[in-house]
Amino acid sequence: MTQDQALYADLRQLRAWFRNTGPGGGRVIYAVGAGPDPEHEVVRQVNAWRRAGDVVTVQQRVNGRLHYLVERSRRDKGRAATIAPDMAETVEGRMFAAIDRAAQKGMPCPSYTDLADALGLRDKQAAAHRFRKLVSAGLISVRDIGGRRVVTIVETGASTASGVAAP
Repeated sequence: MTQDQALYADLRQLRAWFRNTGPGGGRVIYAVGAGPDPEHEVVRQVNAWRRAGDVVTVQQRVNGRLHYLVERSRRDKGRAATIAPDMAETVEGRMFAAIDRAAQKGMPCPSYTDLADALGLRDKQAAAHRFRKLVSAGLISVRDIGGRRVVTIVETGASTASGVAAP
């Protein structure tokens, strides 16, 4: 290889990595060396995934050479999370769906009061109890960012915007 040429990953192996790696599941080198040729089949595939929002591309300099990496995006854009059919019509299932919709739209997680009203629960404490059940089941995770609650759908990596004060 001369200084002006790039080395590329095997396209079959790159596609296998993509199929077997979920959102936020890691990164892999797809080219090393001079700027990748945009007409190379590997670069075309990476660019197609990037345009679809499935990956992001990253460059790193290692020992003076550029490494071009592809990294799975944190979430599958626009894909709703799935829950077990027996849970779908429960209060927790409907709460999960409401939180997932907020995450897909980039909106804040509904407050406990809003969730209680929407789900016909007696009060915000009942909503908080159901919310904790979703956390315990591993369906959602919660972070406090600057005193605001951000909820992440574990399956897809989609997160709500910060907005509701953390309890």
